Amino acid sequence: MSIADIFDDAQKSGINHRSLTKRLHKLEAKYEAQNKHSDFEEEIKDYVLRCLEVTKSERAGQNIVKFVCTYCAFEQSQISEKEEQDGDDEEDTNSVTSQILIMLLPHTAAKDKVLRYRATQIVSQLMGIVQEIEDELYQAIRHELTKRIRDKVPAIRLEAVCALGRLLENEMDQEAQAAQEKSRNSEDEEMLDDDDYEELESASLLDKLLDVLQNDTNADVRKALLLNLPIEPKTLPYLLERARDKDAAVRRVMYAKLMPNLGDFRHLSMSMREKLLRWGLRDRDERVRKAAAKMFSTLWIEQVAKTNAQTETQINEGIVPSIEGGEPQQPKKKHIGFYNADIPALLELLERVDVINCGQEDGAGQEAMSEFWNLRPDYVQAVVIDDTFLAELSPESAFMARTFYDFCARNPEQHLIALEENKLPEVTRFGFHLQTCLNNVLNMQALSEDEVEEEAIQEAEFICEQLLHIAHTLDYTDEIGRRKMFESLRRVIAMHDLPEEITKLAIEALRLTCTSDIAGEKEFIAVVQEAIAEVQDVLTEDKSSSTNEDNGTNREHSPADDESFVSAQSELSTRSDATARPVETQAELRTKNMTPEEAEAYHLKEVLIQLKCLNIAHTLLQNITSDFSSNISLDTMINTLIIPALHNQQAALRERAIECLGLACLLSPALERANRSVFVYCMRKGHDELRISCLKILCDCITTHHTKSTDTDNGQAAEQVDLSPFVKAFGYSAEVQTVATTCVAKLMMCGFYKPKIAPVEANQEDEEEEGGEKVVDVFEQAIEAATEAGTKGYELLTKVKAALVADARGKEQIEEPRRQS
Repeated sequence: MSIADIFDDAQKSGINHRSLTKRLHKLEAKYEAQNKHSDFEEEIKDYVLRCLEVTKSERAGQNIVKFVCTYCAFEQSQISEKEEQDGDDEEDTNSVTSQILIMLLPHTAAKDKVLRYRATQIVSQLMGIVQEIEDELYQAIRHELTKRIRDKVPAIRLEAVCALGRLLENEMDQEAQAAQEKSRNSEDEEMLDDDDYEELESASLLDKLLDVLQNDTNADVRKALLLNLPIEPKTLPYLLERARDKDAAVRRVMYAKLMPNLGDFRHLSMSMREKLLRWGLRDRDERVRKAAAKMFSTLWIEQVAKTNAQTETQINEGIVPSIEGGEPQQPKKKHIGFYNADIPALLELLERVDVINCGQEDGAGQEAMSEFWNLRPDYVQAVVIDDTFLAELSPESAFMARTFYDFCARNPEQHLIALEENKLPEVTRFGFHLQTCLNNVLNMQALSEDEVEEEAIQEAEFICEQLLHIAHTLDYTDEIGRRKMFESLRRVIAMHDLPEEITKLAIEALRLTCTSDIAGEKEFIAVVQEAIAEVQDVLTEDKSSSTNEDNGTNREHSPADDESFVSAQSELSTRSDATARPVETQAELRTKNMTPEEAEAYHLKEVLIQLKCLNIAHTLLQNITSDFSSNISLDTMINTLIIPALHNQQAALRERAIECLGLACLLSPALERANRSVFVYCMRKGHDELRISCLKILCDCITTHHTKSTDTDNGQAAEQVDLSPFVKAFGYSAEVQTVATTCVAKLMMCGFYKPKIAPVEANQEDEEEEGGEKVVDVFEQAIEAATEAGTKGYELLTKVKAALVADARGKEQIEEPRRQS
């Protein structure tokens, strides 16, 4: 069989390439015996050149490339065996592989893209085969391939970066050696001229490939570099950055393939671990989310479990690692499958991802653990939350218990199994543990900064938050447990020293302990208002105790003494300075006999107490649905707490008060109509944060209480929507403009905008003859005003309008204009 016959068979199929390689090698031996090896090389190069003109889609060209690479790999193995037998380390510069590379290099810069692609492809694959190569040929190949990473054809760039990725390891070793030599010869730096320095700086292949990894427009090129670049401290940030790549396939490869090759995840920084979880679990592509969940649930947990299992095995076998050394250990068998469920390993994993930060509402810890319980049923079976577990809570174990309760709440069958196996404690016992944790927080806050660390307080508060989250998922059909939780939560709400988040969670849990009917809601409102009164009484108690200690004398009784901070009355219709004046008078009377330092501390505490009360009221209004007409005590809370806070000079109090008033207006249409001007005034006179809050409140009130245009018979709203506050907001800062345009777009999409088609000129003349008045839609005016002013986000309004018009056309809700006769 001749060389032509061998190449003819090789292009048909890739199955018989090995046998054809042996035949070609025998022919090469015959040519060498006849001293015609150069003829053999020329014939081989001739057939390789013929395949360069074959397009990428042709299967024959791909088969020839594979055959050439198979033969060159066989030749390299033969050369290595010969060198081992003869003991000769000299490079064989006349090998067929080297000759093919030399022949292909000029074609990598050809004008024809097919020639460039095939030449670059063969060179790229041959560079993964050769073991030794001349320095001059290496530099020439490196130079040509470096130029190809900027080629306009993505397939050529892909082959070039694959080849350069194979060369990079050697390149990095050379750079390390050069850096060492430079450090050793730092005293002789003047011996190197400027040209040498420029050559060293421009020769950094890694920097060029990293630039391609960041900026190449083709996803396959970035993916190839992601897999071929070595994992080094310098390259690791660039590799992990691909978790935010614009292409979903690249992001999935980063989680599915790069992370297993990375090794132990504990080498990463804690912030990077948290970012990888957040980016992956919240990705818009489902496959990326699955890859990130698998990384957390299988790769990371198994790495921790492996370390714990090896440590436990060494302890059981009596093997203690020694620095001085000892007898060499026997190689252990590779573990197959998952390690046994190890709860300490899970707790260590949660500690490694900083669960205190990522376990918050905006963190990715909850999503990670939700996927973890779904993917690891062995750990679900291993969890046992009993009294011993709750008595020794840590931030990690508390978070694990909270996510496990959430998992059981989403899966009723699993919840029944956990109850049958006594994995979950009773509600009564849980209430005792919750009270113990709350007392621990209060005790820590009572200590000075020298006696307790801030980190310990943060951990104790986090544990309480997780237990309160668990309280949201408990079954309160047990009356004894319900009463225990009710009393514990009632006391928690009245504690003014507790953080706002704990108080909020306690109020939400308290609502669950009450019945869902009207009577239960009235009980809930009464308990929360009692807690507000107890919190406000802290100021009165502090002042009375300080007065008795400092003065020791009785002063004349004043009518203001009979009124506490919560006893001021005012009607909803009257919001004048008379509401604020009694509060200011009481404050002046209380601070009359105090030193300036004591008065300042008292005013600060008063602001904090009022802010605490407003936060409680805010959470209360978020968790009720009844109208104010059915509960007069809510009116009292508005008059004595929220409205006075609106007149306060503290910005934080005004912001929280306006939010509370907005929630109240959502529950009462009459209250919304009476206080609409308040929101408009605060929007005009307040700062940007207050303006944004007012705009959102006005939008929500319109959405809740106003009648949509499609709800009436004639297609017009009973009360026209007032968009003047939103239009005025177009003249404020960019953040306010964005919120204003978003609110208008929301109202349009909620059905308050009735799309119309602009009539033709004939129709306009008919309307004028009939004497009809042209009705201008307020939304049309708002869109026109936003467009003319160039408001930030005005494009959203035009897009929403176009979408609504198109949707109405499709549903035949708009009359088509009459045709001109």
